[in-house]
Amino acid sequence: MPSHRRCVIKQLKPIQNNPEIYQLVQERFGREAAILEDLGGSTDQIPSLYA
Repeated sequence: MPSHRRCVIKQLKPIQNNPEIYQLVQERFGREAAILEDLGGSTDQIPSLYA
């Protein structure tokens, strides 16, 4: 990034090839991102969500 800010990339990669489990994991992943978007930036302990 031009700003040279540090970031972490979290990637969804389920272990099993089970559509039901994948859907559950995907929902939780999305929920985690939404919570991070709400909380991020308000403290140094919680990272900001960029994308």
